[in-house]
Amino acid sequence: MFVSTIKTSGDLWHNRAVDMNNLALAAMTELSTPQAFPIPLTREQLHGHVVTVSVLLVRQIQFVLGRNSSANSAAMAQLLGLPDSMGQYIGDVDLDIEDAQGLGLSYAHVSASSLAQTMEELYDFAYLGAVKGSASELNSEGNASWVSRILVDLAGSHFVAEMDNYAPCLEAVKALVEVCQTAQARATLEGIQEDDTFMDWSLPLQHEGLSFMQMERLSGMPEASLRTQANPKRANALKTHTSGRNTFIAREDAKQWLISKGRYVPLVNIDRTGESVDLYNETFHRCQQLATRLDARLHFLLAGSQAQAVRERLNAIRSGLVGWSEAAQVPYLDLKDSDFADRIFMEQIGDALDLPAALLALKSAALRSRELAAQYERELAQLMQQPQR
Repeated sequence: MFVSTIKTSGDLWHNRAVDMNNLALAAMTELSTPQAFPIPLTREQLHGHVVTVSVLLVRQIQFVLGRNSSANSAAMAQLLGLPDSMGQYIGDVDLDIEDAQGLGLSYAHVSASSLAQTMEELYDFAYLGAVKGSASELNSEGNASWVSRILVDLAGSHFVAEMDNYAPCLEAVKALVEVCQTAQARATLEGIQEDDTFMDWSLPLQHEGLSFMQMERLSGMPEASLRTQANPKRANALKTHTSGRNTFIAREDAKQWLISKGRYVPLVNIDRTGESVDLYNETFHRCQQLATRLDARLHFLLAGSQAQAVRERLNAIRSGLVGWSEAAQVPYLDLKDSDFADRIFMEQIGDALDLPAALLALKSAALRSRELAAQYERELAQLMQQPQR
């Protein structure tokens, strides 16, 4: 989740006087109006790339553990949310994204993974300016840092280069790396985690300003055009500075220039992953996973024009049901463990969040029942180990 601190012109994001509803509504116009700059890939393409890379990573593990073991194959299938019997096909080096879809693998199977959730957040932040709470874990210890390191390593991997000869996968890796780079560029532009951004290790100029490559990511203009724009003899020239052999653009100069060219994307506090919660296809293994998706849905709805009505409906179910995290600067549902087993209660939650109420209640009750069953099994095993009287 985006939980660190945004600084804009020296002010903390959560201390600024911001009309969140108006900002969110303005951001949501991207569904029907042109972007400030051309987004290089659609969300559907992002999902396809995440599935491809997920299969690639699982396949890499399978090469290490052994492809001829039925137990290993079953474990690999489970990692992707597929039936055990499908594991034998995952090790097929010729398996590409279309083949994986033919096996029944979809984005819904991997959507709860750290890779998928991190890339969703970075995509929203990079291209739509959508910030969950006060920022992302856009520091050297957060998921974004680890995911970006893994992807950059994969982009230069001999294993991936060889696998790409059998089934295309390198394009997917490079596309996800570009999303990470664009998110890093936007974090630099906005002064987020100035001293510890998540891809500091990849660019030495992070704290001085933006490189031409980063400006290319943020403007959608090729680097050659940007260098032409930096000619000091031009009107409204892009101001540059030098540090040794490196050339960079100061953050404030970069922002003002992007604004003047109509290429700046303002930040907005909204969780776009909550725009669509697919209870029919998304897979949940724990109540906490379901709660995370419900919180995302809540965050999205409370950033819209019906925020007050949604809040009133939820608080009518139980006073204080809608909580607010001061640390993360995001709303959440204050749910108890017993709430997940209460089908009437969860149906009311579903209605308030405009979700399939009966399906939500039944899925929630089933998850809680499995958790309780697992807890009882553990307690029973411990009891059986005690000496008999």
